[in-house]
Amino acid sequence: MRSRIVLAIGFTLVLGSNPYKSLAHGVQTNAPQKRRVAVRARLCGTKQYQQVVTWATQHPRPKVHLAIQSSGPKSSLLFQAEDDPYSTSIESIQVADLDGDGIPEILSLWSRGQLPGGVLRVFHWKQAAGKFIELPVNTAEGFTPLLARDYVIEGTGSQKHLSVNQMMVDLTRGSRVKLDLELRDDRITDVEGGPTVNQSESGIEGQALLSPTHPGPIRVGQPHTQAAPFQTDLAIYSASDGREVARAQTGTDGRFRVSLPPGIYLIGPPRTNQRKLPRAQEQQVEVTSRTFSYVTIQFDSGMR
Repeated sequence: MRSRIVLAIGFTLVLGSNPYKSLAHGVQTNAPQKRRVAVRARLCGTKQYQQVVTWATQHPRPKVHLAIQSSGPKSSLLFQAEDDPYSTSIESIQVADLDGDGIPEILSLWSRGQLPGGVLRVFHWKQAAGKFIELPVNTAEGFTPLLARDYVIEGTGSQKHLSVNQMMVDLTRGSRVKLDLELRDDRITDVEGGPTVNQSESGIEGQALLSPTHPGPIRVGQPHTQAAPFQTDLAIYSASDGREVARAQTGTDGRFRVSLPPGIYLIGPPRTNQRKLPRAQEQQVEVTSRTFSYVTIQFDSGMR
């Protein structure tokens, strides 16, 4: 059962840029180390609360820190962001469930001096591994630090995405001032630019959706039940001879991606499960060279 998220702080918290003194190498500096609880929320998708703590130090050089801890009188460290030597403060922190899996992501801007904005860094609880990770940001330029003037979280439900105003752009190279990003396969992906793909790579990617999600008739004035992401197994068959050529498992967001040579394929639930609920019809997909064909697999839950 998917856990509901209850946020203790539902707004962006703007943090000051004043560095604080700390203990380092056994020598006490001018002031004790200070910490701030920036966000307190159910960051692991359970009933327990966790908190994002930030602080800054001066010795041996100015440095900012971000840690995620369990909440309570005896808190334990769950994750600490690796040091960014160029950042002087953390301008803002937000939490939002970007992929609809019931677990929020932690978004932050790490400022570099007097310029507005900073480096966009996103942290995520990876449930299968039981730990927090930092998600790579993949734009059309590849996996690089993304300098963002600001960003806005848009969309509702499982369709959230980030609209990012870049801090620095090279208009002579046709760089875009605004980027549209979404969380896909444990990475922040440029929707327009798409993930970086090997020149010889091709295959099928897409999403599995399940509907209806609630039984019973829809009353007058009640909104129609939307499809929800569905985590399941998919099988890919050769359209020419019906031979199974690959399997794919969708994530908690229903998304999948599998590499295949160019050809015509049928994709759907494994044929041994065709009579079981939830069920879906196989779809024919043509894969061309150096391209990933996109498909949405609609599963019927059987609820009526």
